[in-house]
Amino acid sequence: MSTLVVKLTSISPSLIISIKINTTNININLNLNTIMPSLTNGSSLKGSDIRGSTTSAYTILIFGASCLAAGVSSLLNPESVLEPLGLDQSAIPAMRGNALAAIAMGIYYSLAAYQSNRLFFIATVPMRLLTTSVFWSQGWNATALWEGSCALATAAALLWERY
Repeated sequence: MSTLVVKLTSISPSLIISIKINTTNININLNLNTIMPSLTNGSSLKGSDIRGSTTSAYTILIFGASCLAAGVSSLLNPESVLEPLGLDQSAIPAMRGNALAAIAMGIYYSLAAYQSNRLFFIATVPMRLLTTSVFWSQGWNATALWEGSCALATAAALLWERY
């Protein structure tokens, strides 16, 4: 049984993000209560806390959740991603690094959605469209379509909310 434990301390020692993954379970813990009690009101960070948020926040949350799920899946089973992307076994170390980046993106995007950080939402759109074009040029069409459609959904939501 292999176990991977990642513990990130950011901003202050009180903000702890820990991810424990082994072959039988996944445990992700995001503790914001100790440094931001007024934001969280002592509650844990849950999807229900975003209710009343904007459509653009939901598009970011959905994209973030998909990044987190894809990252965890790729980290647990990197071989499953190799064939669809046309990569060989030598790419597994890079695939694991990419999986960790996807997990981090999932956490960042989910937190930005929770905070309704519109500047973050706006900043992601051009980068995700650039990423779409790079993925498409690599022949990773399904990934490019998901990335691009999510970026366009966020852009459309932001434009709709502006008026």
